[in-house]
Amino acid sequence: MAGRAAHRKLAAQTSAVPGDDHGGVETSSDDGVDEVQQWQKRNAFDVLLEDEGVVGSGSTSEEEETNAKECVKVVEPLRKETKTKKKKDVRKGRRGTNHTSQEDELERILTDLKIETKKEETHGRKEGAGVQDRTPLLGTDNRQLSVEAEMKRIFGAKVVQEGLAEEDRNRRMPKGRRKILRKGTIITPKDHWTKFEGGLSMEFLGLENGQKLFEYRYSVAYQDVQNQYDSLANTHDPNVLVVLLQHHPYHVDTLLTVSELYQHMGEAQVAGELLEKALYALECAWHPYFKPAEGNCRLKFSHEPNKPFFLALFRFAQNLSRRGCHRTSLQCAKLLLILDDSDPLGALQAIDYYALRAKEFRWLLRMSEEYLDGQCTLSLYPNFAFSLALAKHRIEMDAESSLHTGEKSDEMLLQAVMLHPVTMKMLVEKLQEKGVAREAKWQEILRRPLFKEACLDSASLEHLSRIFVERQHLMWKPEEILLWLRTVADRAANIEEGKEESGFCAADWQVVCAEFFPPSSVNSYQHLHLGDFSDNRALLPQEDQGAGIFGMGEQVPDNNQAAGVHPLEMLNQEDLEEGSPLLMLLRTLLPWVHVADEVGNQRSPPDAGSGEAGR
Repeated sequence: MAGRAAHRKLAAQTSAVPGDDHGGVETSSDDGVDEVQQWQKRNAFDVLLEDEGVVGSGSTSEEEETNAKECVKVVEPLRKETKTKKKKDVRKGRRGTNHTSQEDELERILTDLKIETKKEETHGRKEGAGVQDRTPLLGTDNRQLSVEAEMKRIFGAKVVQEGLAEEDRNRRMPKGRRKILRKGTIITPKDHWTKFEGGLSMEFLGLENGQKLFEYRYSVAYQDVQNQYDSLANTHDPNVLVVLLQHHPYHVDTLLTVSELYQHMGEAQVAGELLEKALYALECAWHPYFKPAEGNCRLKFSHEPNKPFFLALFRFAQNLSRRGCHRTSLQCAKLLLILDDSDPLGALQAIDYYALRAKEFRWLLRMSEEYLDGQCTLSLYPNFAFSLALAKHRIEMDAESSLHTGEKSDEMLLQAVMLHPVTMKMLVEKLQEKGVAREAKWQEILRRPLFKEACLDSASLEHLSRIFVERQHLMWKPEEILLWLRTVADRAANIEEGKEESGFCAADWQVVCAEFFPPSSVNSYQHLHLGDFSDNRALLPQEDQGAGIFGMGEQVPDNNQAAGVHPLEMLNQEDLEEGSPLLMLLRTLLPWVHVADEVGNQRSPPDAGSGEAGR
């Protein structure tokens, strides 16, 4: 405001010059202000007014006016540039001072601790190798937990979107009826799914040994549905479970049971969708503090409402691996080990397979060094003993093999063969069933004392070996891998026979194996089913599938009885002969309709093989 007032005052004085009888107004410097500073404060338009009104004035010469204009043009930009430069210097000085002080403080601490600082060495390391070592061993990546993101990475976003659009067209869903459901960390809900009805919740119990402890809780209404499921599962009739599922589409135990039934019927797509729906319901109940990426969340498997989440996540990982989404399967296996380190479902028997398939070789080697299963190191398990050697072999086959140091893959495989000779024999026999490893050289090696006289006195070790062979035999099927295995097996047999020297003989390794797997007929891992680690799914016989099961989109006749169980109907030969043949055929397909044979006995309904309903 003071500047504008001064400008107006100067303009008024300049405009008054032409009418001044005394020859104009002289510019005085009595106030002690320098001439350049005076012109610097004046507006540039005042100079134009002065050119027009003070032409006849003798107070200022043309040379002084020109010099003053040049001063205004030069001093003003210099003034602005000086201010800007000073501000930048101040900021830079502050940042430099803070950065220098932080470096000095860090250097002082490291010096006190006698730790030498080293610059990060890249030397051609793969991207993320250094960052991975600083992350939690079992920390999950939410981006890799997403199935949709994994499918887009493999097939491309365009192909995935086209597949979803084709699925919507097949279902003939109007666009106006689509529901927008909340997207989960693991599962992306489909458009035709209904909204989660609730009933499930997760409660934060507090901290236990520095870990956040959670557990699932049932509401009163959900507990009533759970009681209905428990009673209906004992009937071994899958159709009553489908009826229950239509009334309660997000009941987790029913979803898991019906999904397993469809899997055994060969309907993998329907089974996979029901499994994803169960996992989505469990995910919707997550507590805000439940963050798997942090790696410090715990769920006790012993708590009954927690078990469906473990079962759903384990089956989901297996299902994804069959579809080629090995990275997501690896993240799910990590999450299973984080939630309960007792490993109730045997994630340790599959996580090495997922890591090999996902080409996470370095992470697998790191896990063998940092993870302890009780008092047993992972390298003593048959699956890890062979998988670690294979991971090291894959790294050595890389172009950057010269940069890697440590134990060679040949020595690691040699230790695995001498530690578990029976396991290697079982692996070769499994591969021979697949049409490979049938050369005479293999037959000669298997007849040598190391493998011919080897036996398993531990039922637990034998069971784990069978799981390893069933899960990973295809990883050893390539020709170059088989040749490598045969070379090492031949060397192991030579060491056992004394033809070649080594630091340890086979007897030494057997002592180590017997210490962690003592001879016993008790199988400590009998809760792990061999079929859960196989890509081959056992299908129900055709005669057991003849009665069929209601499709998930069909409507089952409603009834006021518990869970909609329809009363039984009996059809005799007279009813079949009098009615329409097509109508009678359709009626006999109904689960509550039974047909009497010629002697009047009732035909028992076929067993759908849902004996695992309570699992």
